[in-house]
Parts: sequence; C-alpha cells; structure tokens
Amino acid sequence: MADILVDDDFEDLTGNSAPQGGRGRNAPPPPNPIAAGQPGGELSDKDRKKFEKDRAKELKKFNSSQAAQTAAGEKKKHTLLTVLLIVIPTLLVGGFIFEEIYYNFLGTRDWMRDALVDAAIWIDPETASVKNRLDERGGELDKREAAIETREAQQDDRKSQLDARKAQLDERESGLSERERQLATRSTDLDRRERELDEDQYLKTPIYKRAMTAQEIEDMESLARTFTNMTPETASDILVRLYDPHDVAAILYFMSEKSAAAIMSVFDPVYAANITEIFLYD
Repeated sequence: MADILVDDDFEDLTGNSAPQGGRGRNAPPPPNPIAAGQPGGELSDKDRKKFEKDRAKELKKFNSSQAAQTAAGEKKKHTLLTVLLIVIPTLLVGGFIFEEIYYNFLGTRDWMRDALVDAAIWIDPETASVKNRLDERGGELDKREAAIETREAQQDDRKSQLDARKAQLDERESGLSERERQLATRSTDLDRRERELDEDQYLKTPIYKRAMTAQEIEDMESLARTFTNMTPETASDILVRLYDPHDVAAILYFMSEKSAAAIMSVFDPVYAANITEIFLYD
C-alpha cells in the first residue's frame, strides 16, 4: 500500500489560509481529503471543487452563527441598558414625588398648592375671597399654635420649678427625718439616764422616806417589833453590824421612841451621832 503524504503547508482554496492549529475554537474542521478514497491522497478536479464548495458552505454557516450570537448579546445589553435608563429615573422621580407629598421637606407641596390656588384665582377671581378666608384661618391657627407653644413653655417652666421645689422639700424632709432620729436617740438616752438617776436617788433615800406600799410598811413594823422584844444590848450589837447605817435608822424609825432610845443609848456615841445625822438630813 502506498504511503499517504500530508502537506503541513496546505492552503485553503477558499482564500482563507491559516496555519495548522491556528483555527478558532468553534471553527468547523476542514473536510479530510483522504476520506475521498483517492490513492495517495490526491484529489481529482471534480472532488476538489466539491470540497471547496462544502468548505465555503460550512464557513458561511459558521460566520452566520457567530454573527447571530454577537447580535443577540448586543441586543441583550442594549435592552438591559434601556430598562435601567427608564426604571432608575422613574424610581427617583417617584421617590421624590412621594417624599414631597408625604413629608414636604423642600416645600414642593406648598408651592404646588399655592400655584394651583393662584391659577384658580386667575380663572375665577371670586376664588380670591376663599383664599383670603383660608389665609385668615391659617393666621388664626398660627396664632393659636404660637399661644399653645407659649403655654406649653410656661407649663414646662412651672414643672421645672415644681420639680426643684419638690427636690428641696425632699431634701428638707430627709434632714428632718435625720433630726427626728437623732432626737429619738437622745430621748432614749435621757430616759435611760433619768431611770438611772431615779434608781440611784431611790437607793440613797432612806426606806422610811420612800413611797412604801402597805405590805412594805407592815414588814418594817414587824421587823421593828422583833428588835423591840430584844434587850437593848442584844439589839444594839446586831444593828451595828449592818453594812448601811441607813438601814439601822429605818428600823429605829418604825420602833417606839422608848425602845429606839434604849437601843441608841447602848450605841457608841460616834455611831449614835451618825444615826442622828441620818434622821436629821437624809
């Protein structure tokens, strides 16, 4: 079988020459002349013309497809740009109109209202009286609003003054409460000291000079009778042994004068004088 020779420098007969491997990715491959079944890869004139015709059709079809894709992309971009150019200004204008109608930041709503009123007056001059009444009504409302704002400001000032006064009263009340607590503590201390003084004075006061109950008086009279029934010497010896001379004076106080004199005559003179001073000065 004869060897098949392939010329690497084959030139497309359509006039579009390109080195092998330099075709676009989507370009159709050229018809293989070997597939024609000619010995040695040589083509006859008839086959070569047929090959050129088929190749030209395929290139034309490929170019048409590429042109259609490019046109579709450009049309899509043009459509998107057109939509953006229409939608964005529409949204901006609509947002501005809504803002001015609802919030009236720039005063467009007032300007449009005045323009419509002026147009109505120009068309029908009698409308001017309506406008004047509306202006008067608006002026009255403005005055009322100003008066209300003034009253609110005065009420705010009055409230501030009341709050300050309340704070002062609260502070004063707190100080009074603290003072009251101190006075209560002091009163408690004074009551305690007074009780202590009363107890001390009570203890220093002789029994016979205290406010005694009937039972206490009966007990002291009984004790005095007991010492009266003793001999003066025995009673004297017992009484001088008591720790507090005031107790001795109390017992002698509830005895008869005769019995008390008999016992005191037995006392040591100094001790008897001390008992006498208790009767005189305590």
